[in-house]
Parts: sequence; structure tokens; C-alpha cells
Amino acid sequence: MSHGQMTTNDHAQMAAVRAFFFEHESALLNASRLLGGEQAYRRSRDLIEMVGESHRMTRRMRQRLVDLHALLTLKNVGDPDRVETACFAEIAPADPVVEDICLLADALYDVLGAIAQGELAPVAETDIGHAPCYKDAA
Repeated sequence: MSHGQMTTNDHAQMAAVRAFFFEHESALLNASRLLGGEQAYRRSRDLIEMVGESHRMTRRMRQRLVDLHALLTLKNVGDPDRVETACFAEIAPADPVVEDICLLADALYDVLGAIAQGELAPVAETDIGHAPCYKDAA
């Protein structure tokens, strides 16, 4: 296969990510701002635009999807030098947005798992581990 040719899997990956962003764009941008401030919001917005303009999933896009999942699952909360720690401290654990963020994290986890496994359908937790939920950290 030459560098310019796309495989069915390339199309499927892009379609899965585009569908995810189409369904969750507003919620993702709001969650990004809430959990990581304006810089996280801009990174998420840029990723959505990048996916919308690209014909194939790049390594950079994959890494940014992983970074977005890390934001949604509070990977960097607890590090006093990270903005995520301060942002998280402002959220009440009982706030309904907590459940929404959990659902976003789970949905993105499924997309990432499908990409990693070369599948379109969500993968079982036993295949690639458990996605930690935001409310679990509260």
C-alpha cells in the first residue's frame, strides 16, 4: 500500500471519531473548559477541527485523543502544578455534570479501544482494562 492510499480501517477510524465528536462536541468542549481551563478548551476545539479536516487518523490525533481522555478521567488531578487540580477543586461531587463527564469519558474510552483493536464496536473492559470514572475520584 502506498503512503497516499487509505485502508478501510483508516476510514472506519475517522468515521468513528467524527461520529463521536458530532454527538458530543458541545459537551466535550464544556467539560474541557471545566476540567482544564481555556487551554484545554482550545486543545479540544483544535482536535475536533483537525479530525474534521483530515482524511486519515494521524499519530498526533491519536495522542490528542488520549490526552483528552486523560483530562476527562482526571489523570493529572493531584499534581499541584497542574491547572486540572485547581479546576477539579471547584466542582462539587454531587454536581450533575460529574455524571455527564463520566459518560463522555466512557464513550471516548470505547472509541479509543476500537481504534486500538482495529474495531468499530466498543471493546469489553476485560480486553483493555477499566476506564476510571470521574465520580470515582471525587
